[in-house]
Amino acid sequence: MKQLKSVTAATVLTLALSFSAFAGDIWTGFVDVPPQTTSATTASSTTASSQSATVNPLTQIILALLSLLPKV
Repeated sequence: MKQLKSVTAATVLTLALSFSAFAGDIWTGFVDVPPQTTSATTASSTTASSQSATVNPLTQIILALLSLLPKV
């Protein structure tokens, strides 16, 4: 019974500290306007797309699973 109390107290403390860490992240429903495309951003996006071909398949699976999580 004493272990249950200590585990519960640790859990409550962890949740209290983690919720306060997200205090500044409030979803308002508005989406930021994407920046205008320039030749510099186009060049960097083509470089990024050529680098994505060498990504580990495990990394792709993990990124796909993370994209399914709700955004906070």
